[in-house]
Amino acid sequence: MTERRDCWNVIGVAGDRSCAELSAHIHCRNCPTYAAAAATRLDRPIADDAIEMATAYYAAPREVEDAATASCFVFRLGLEWLALPMALLDEVVSARPTHSLPHRRGAVKIGVLSVRGDILVHVSLAGLLGIPDDGVAPAGANGHRRSAPRVVVLADGRARLAISVDEVMGIHRYDPVVLRPVPATLGQSMISYASALLAIGDRIVGVLDGGRVLASLSHALS
Repeated sequence: MTERRDCWNVIGVAGDRSCAELSAHIHCRNCPTYAAAAATRLDRPIADDAIEMATAYYAAPREVEDAATASCFVFRLGLEWLALPMALLDEVVSARPTHSLPHRRGAVKIGVLSVRGDILVHVSLAGLLGIPDDGVAPAGANGHRRSAPRVVVLADGRARLAISVDEVMGIHRYDPVVLRPVPATLGQSMISYASALLAIGDRIVGVLDGGRVLASLSHALS
């Protein structure tokens, strides 16, 4: 009578548990017979076609499934589409009245507003970047305007400020290799704060240096 090689299925833990070795090994996986059977399976010869398939798989160039490793928050000020790093974005709320502060003059207008019961300082990013507010919204897809003013709250762990934007595109993920250098033809203020340009559809978006922007807005409060 031929001895069964899978004794664990007959007299072991998967069988009737009549094996005398169970009292010593508790479970079949601890038994030398079970380990020897496993080693026998690992020692099986590999078929030639399996080797060829594995070679072809590992030799093939790897395709990048998702190169979008960076993300930014895209919005519009006047006629300019801009983006800030997602790390600075705290929240986006509907537009609301801003109360100006007395004895504050200059391009970077300063005021206060309420967001969820908190009083936040509101600073003009458009003023910092030298973007005129001409009240003209660019046409969107199919000629439709998509102007929807919003208040954007920025935070970096030290400061929490609010800015107003004329329109929000939303969060955009991208591969950093597609960033373009900033041309010298941009206005001086934009050159000072834009770190790169990013094409999104038919729009060219100025990617702002978030740390520099927040530092300058905070400095305007002093």
